[in-house]
Amino acid sequence: MNDHLPNDSHQDVHEGTLAQRLERCGLPGFNRACDYAKSQNLEASVHFEQIDPSLTRLSLSVRRQGDAKACTYQVLAEEKKQRVVHEQYFAADQSTRHEETLPAAINDMVMDSRLEAFFSRAFNMLLPYLKERHPPGF
Repeated sequence: MNDHLPNDSHQDVHEGTLAQRLERCGLPGFNRACDYAKSQNLEASVHFEQIDPSLTRLSLSVRRQGDAKACTYQVLAEEKKQRVVHEQYFAADQSTRHEETLPAAINDMVMDSRLEAFFSRAFNMLLPYLKERHPPGF
């Protein structure tokens, strides 16, 4: 399912869950990054889906026009295990970065810094709008 905007109907169902936090915190940041990528003439899309009651995925896919493969950044939130997995795939060298974090990593500062690191490595670009959202030294 392609939910470019948060679906408020899920908020009551997932109150206090990793899925809710990912939807409220991660999804808006991924949407901003997607919009910025499009403004830079990149093809981009965001998907948010509940795979099953204990597993939620948020993903961003970005490619240069004409590229066969996209670079992807996905976050998997596993409620039962209380873990969050960040996986970034870089099409240019076909490498994958995989990192498991604690649920506390679902916050604006961490998500924004990971998005910027992803864009920096994948497209040699920063996300300038983040300077407005975070203090100097971000």
